[in-house]
Amino acid sequence: MDKTIEFDSQVTKKDLIDFKLYHNFHSFNGWFGVVAGIVFLVFGIISIGNTTITYTLMLFLFAVMFGIYPIINMMLAARKQSKLEVFTKPMHYVVSTDKITLSQGELTEDLSWDNIYKIKFSGRNLLVYINTSRANILTLETMGTNALNFVDIAKEKLKPFQVKVNKQKLEKVVK
Repeated sequence: MDKTIEFDSQVTKKDLIDFKLYHNFHSFNGWFGVVAGIVFLVFGIISIGNTTITYTLMLFLFAVMFGIYPIINMMLAARKQSKLEVFTKPMHYVVSTDKITLSQGELTEDLSWDNIYKIKFSGRNLLVYINTSRANILTLETMGTNALNFVDIAKEKLKPFQVKVNKQKLEKVVK
């Protein structure tokens, strides 16, 4: 039996920030930056009065560069990205057991289930990864209960390790 669902997904600036932060802090590099920032901050505080002011300021500068700047940079990039035409209009999805069809305006593209790397739930959105860093953001606000149907179809078509969605948490968010 061929299940088919249709929905629109409108990605906002908040959704882009959520994706960037989720993607960053679910990797080694993301947490390394936070830990490095905290270490530089602690050493900066310890160095006050014990070393030269230049050394102390340098440690605080490194704390900002590693701990705060990447987050601010992600937020600024998301704000800039959200103004692009692709994010100002909703994306229409038709999901079946055969494929996912994406359309926006006059553009249409088919995505085979074989081309999906993995699907994750960020707590706010479903992230359909095409490779390790490129993903389509499916907003739960616009999907509603179709998110549950989408995950059911994905679990049928993909291997278990490719669908990283806690269905109980997803149900709490969409209902």
